[in-house]
Amino acid sequence: MKKTFFFLLFGAIGGFIGWIILEPLPLTHMREKTLIEVYIHDAVFGAVMGSFIGGSLGFTEAIWRKQRISGFTVSGSLIGLLGGACALVIGERIYQMFVPGEGMISLFHALKEIVARSIGWSAVGAVVGASQGLLTRSKWRAKRGALGGAIGGFIGGMLFDFLPFIFYTDAVSRMVALTAIGGLVGFSTSLVEELTKKAWLKVLSGSKEGREYIVDKDEFYIGRDELCDLGLFGDKSVLPKHALITRKDNTYEIRDLGGGVILNGQRISSATLQDGDRLQIGSHSLLFQMKEKVQKRDVVVQQKVSPIASDICPYCGQRKDPITGACACTPATQPSPLEPGQTAVLPSKQVQKPAPSGARLVVIKGPLEGEVFPISKGEFTIGRAEDRDLTILDRAVSRKHCKIVLEDDGYYIVDEGSTNGTFVSGMRVAREKLKNGDIIQVGESKLRFEI
Repeated sequence: MKKTFFFLLFGAIGGFIGWIILEPLPLTHMREKTLIEVYIHDAVFGAVMGSFIGGSLGFTEAIWRKQRISGFTVSGSLIGLLGGACALVIGERIYQMFVPGEGMISLFHALKEIVARSIGWSAVGAVVGASQGLLTRSKWRAKRGALGGAIGGFIGGMLFDFLPFIFYTDAVSRMVALTAIGGLVGFSTSLVEELTKKAWLKVLSGSKEGREYIVDKDEFYIGRDELCDLGLFGDKSVLPKHALITRKDNTYEIRDLGGGVILNGQRISSATLQDGDRLQIGSHSLLFQMKEKVQKRDVVVQQKVSPIASDICPYCGQRKDPITGACACTPATQPSPLEPGQTAVLPSKQVQKPAPSGARLVVIKGPLEGEVFPISKGEFTIGRAEDRDLTILDRAVSRKHCKIVLEDDGYYIVDEGSTNGTFVSGMRVAREKLKNGDIIQVGESKLRFEI
């Protein structure tokens, strides 16, 4: 509902600015008009109001999506200008049909006048509401926007004839009415979208944390490109077109376009999405949600999981002992009593080896950018907790996120069950051997491993 509030606020601002422009013009105050003058004045009135309300809602959409403001604002303004002029002229024609000439003053006549005028503003609202779908190339949004805008315009239009009974001056009546029309068009447009949405993505971590994006197309692109439906900007590990969600009836399938997609902790090439699925794309974590829940037994998930080496435990991600097959999650057993003269020997993995000089992490992105952290011991811990060897104050970083351990054949990075994962060269890993120059991503921070 936060988005709906923004559309209400900025729509009202657009209507108020429209009133400021229109109020000083002579056409606003003329009492005696010919029919031609009436149509011309309505065209100007509709163009000004449509332009400012459409531009304000386009501005709001750009702010919400964190995309280029000028493109959305100018396009929304132009569509609103042309559509508003035509719509109010059509509405005037309907008004003339409902209220032909001067008739006997009666309650029924007054009601017909209010309804006829409201229909005109309803047409303006429908055009402005539909413009938001045109901006994002979504037929679904255009239809819902037109419906919401028509409702808001109709309610706002009723105020034109009703408010003079409350306020003493026409100027105040027009100010309140036009501001209300802008706010109601914005509010209704966003509310109808919210009430009729079927599937959407919520950003859990990343530059757009907390924002929701309705999957409103048959082909919904995610990536770094400005034209993507969900733009994940500022992350070079995200491709211009990174992933694609396709919609068919009530089924949604995601497909990796080459940049790597993690679904519920596993890398996939394609899969059918379920309500509550978690996606990891670059450093961004997304939650997929649906109103109409799909039964899991009715969905065939077509996913290709990257194979795990036979000597790696699929549960804890640790390397198995080559002789016993034990790993970190194998229950410990009590040692057998020593025979006379036998000397106890500790397993090699219990011995903390000193790290050779030269191993270090260089922070190349994040709050600690430019700092260097030497790896001076056999186990180097990373996380948000204060007792970590490298503490990163980032909400996307777990308290105990990961660690770098020294083994016989080199350094390994091990994820410690973090929420948002550990990435090496763009790939999410549970345990991975590090090479000189590898880029490690933890939350929003990137670290270069050097030997």
